[in-house]
Amino acid sequence: MSVLEFKILAVVVIFLIGVSSGLSPLRFGVSKGEQLLFSIGNSFAGGIFLGAGLLHLLPDGIELLSSVSDYPLALLLAAASLGILLFLEKVVFIEREARDLENIGKSAFEPYLLALILSIHSFIAGAALGIERTILASTVLFIAIIAHKGGAAFALGISMVRAGIIKRRHIKVILLFSIMTPLGIFLGSALSRGFGSSTGQMLEGVFDSLAAGTFIYVAVLDIIEEEFSIPGNELLKFLSIIVGLGLMAMLAIWT
Repeated sequence: MSVLEFKILAVVVIFLIGVSSGLSPLRFGVSKGEQLLFSIGNSFAGGIFLGAGLLHLLPDGIELLSSVSDYPLALLLAAASLGILLFLEKVVFIEREARDLENIGKSAFEPYLLALILSIHSFIAGAALGIERTILASTVLFIAIIAHKGGAAFALGISMVRAGIIKRRHIKVILLFSIMTPLGIFLGSALSRGFGSSTGQMLEGVFDSLAAGTFIYVAVLDIIEEEFSIPGNELLKFLSIIVGLGLMAMLAIWT
């Protein structure tokens, strides 16, 4: 399988996971057992995101941008993308309280904020995947994305159901969120093919660094903070995070 074929497959899988997970709360609702499974899966995804950001994306960004300047551009870009998400979530919408499954959807506006933040992250992550030049590096990002895409879409769907958003608008928001990662993949692939080797490497470093910041933000401030703000199953959540982080650490041996 070529890198292009892999990315086309990734586009289809990521989109279908986003749509099916985001629309499932409309049909099935959310039981306590499903919330527990979501919590464990979300913790696992948090470990994968943390590992992908720290062990794959950030080191790649540093290496690729080291030839551009002695200044730590990769770290600055990662900090900038983290800061943008922090600003959107904690400053622009400061009235938003602790984001856990019990509180999501207290106002009709909160689901749209959640959709905006998740969409920005999804687009940057997709661009980072699209601009990768090898199947192995693309696989690492693909695993990280699908590990969180379903959970993120599911949480977004829950927030809209609890906010009483009408079904037609619910579907539109989920479709828009689900297409953001594929759009990022298309953009990254186009940039990768449209520029020469040196420029392509620089762009890859830029998107890797930006994605690293969003991965670290989502892992620490969205997933891990959220999960441990909900009492119960702390050890199981911690172990799930460690398993996800360990998986990314193992993949780092080959990348």
